[in-house]
Amino acid sequence: MKIDPKLLTNALKTARSAASPRTTLPILSCVRISPADRQGFCVVEATDLDVQVQRWVPIEGEPFGPFCANGATLVSICAMLQGALEIGPSSIPDAIEISSEADGFRTTLRTIDHEEWPDFRTAADHQKTLIAVSSTELRGCLMWATKAVSQDAARYVLNGVYLHKADDELRIVGADGKRLMMDSIAVRWPGGDFEGRILPTPAAKALIACLDTDEQEVRLGFGSDSLDVTGTDVRLRTKYIEGTYPNYGQMLPDEDRGDYATFKVAPTALDAALSRLGSLGNEFSAVAIKASGETLEIRTCNARGDRATQTIECDGPDEEREYCLNATNLKSMIGGTGTVLKLPADGMGPAIVRQTRETRYACAMGMRINVADEIPQKEPESGKEAA
Repeated sequence: MKIDPKLLTNALKTARSAASPRTTLPILSCVRISPADRQGFCVVEATDLDVQVQRWVPIEGEPFGPFCANGATLVSICAMLQGALEIGPSSIPDAIEISSEADGFRTTLRTIDHEEWPDFRTAADHQKTLIAVSSTELRGCLMWATKAVSQDAARYVLNGVYLHKADDELRIVGADGKRLMMDSIAVRWPGGDFEGRILPTPAAKALIACLDTDEQEVRLGFGSDSLDVTGTDVRLRTKYIEGTYPNYGQMLPDEDRGDYATFKVAPTALDAALSRLGSLGNEFSAVAIKASGETLEIRTCNARGDRATQTIECDGPDEEREYCLNATNLKSMIGGTGTVLKLPADGMGPAIVRQTRETRYACAMGMRINVADEIPQKEPESGKEAA
């Protein structure tokens, strides 16, 4: 069969987003390529036993397979070829032959018995909760929420994004206990109750990779123990994180209370300012914000006593606000064509960050560190030491 190497490379990279980089099972470092049910297509798939990704690729000629081969090797071969790729049987047992007539290239690649390929086992759900969403919207929401997912293995329920039904929306939430980032998509929910599900971070990142294509409608099937996502040329299945997600609604501050002041800033200017301040190698990872009227001042320091200040333009009220935030958290919440900072008067309530997309929301807890006071004061040297 003949395959465009660029299309195969994209499919391999997408499928391998679900492959386990560290595994004691050699088969899990492979991809399986097999004939598809659709005429003129083959299926490229990979799994780590918790996530499975399948990608359909157009072919010419008679389909060949199934076979299992090392995914990294296949990507390397495809990357160096320009002409159509031909894959077929080899005279050597347990191997395939890959060639490109246009490039004058031919190689023999060892394979693993495809019958060893693990089945992705999930509960047989006849009554799944099915919804349809835009692939572009779903990808954007996942990219936003995964920024705030916790890396703490002890808080395993926070090691994924929460998919939750909220009226006529699918709400996607990520939180680590110090910040919360949330976005939502308008959907038409079927009748019946739906409990929220926790999507593991590796599965969310694999789904982001799968949806890096043209706009299409994708269908989400929420089963009792797994999520099934299908699109025009892609399918992802993943198991959930078992457990109860915290009531994130209790973490959301009241934006309408009177002590919040709103400051609009250009996201590119704010991102550049934080990048410049990061040149100090700030061990505290904290920045102090002082905003008033048309000026937003950002200060930081490090343990050696080095100081840095960056001033950018903003649009806000004349009342002054001072706030201290984790620099990494603040940087992750910047995006879109406009960023709005809502800072409380007490300096300790959660700061709120809004984007141009109205449904995109983030909040982060303030830090008790006063950047100016954390700079260590060096004692004057004695005359002898100075000499």
